[in-house]
Amino acid sequence: MAGISIYISHPIVSKILYGILEWGTAILLTSGITAVLVWIFYEGVKAYAECFGDWISAVIWIASGAVLVFFGDWIRKAVPVNLVLLLLGVHGIYMGLRWYLYKKAEG
Repeated sequence: MAGISIYISHPIVSKILYGILEWGTAILLTSGITAVLVWIFYEGVKAYAECFGDWISAVIWIASGAVLVFFGDWIRKAVPVNLVLLLLGVHGIYMGLRWYLYKKAEG
């Protein structure tokens, strides 16, 4: 093993190890963050299916989408925001209101 140090200089080995550590850290962080985001998405979909997965939510989605399509130009002139984000925001407000009323009715 000591013979290798004759052929490979210390700065080269240092750069190789630095690259391995840098890429390894980036891969671990990326995969860890991805795993956490997938878990949050999975739990969110499961909670959505349990609490809001009914025909009322489907009607809200369709009605909100229809309103945004029909009045899209007027809405865009009044509020300079992406219409998809507006649709998600409307549905988020609906889910929050429904969750609040459900908790209030429970007790």
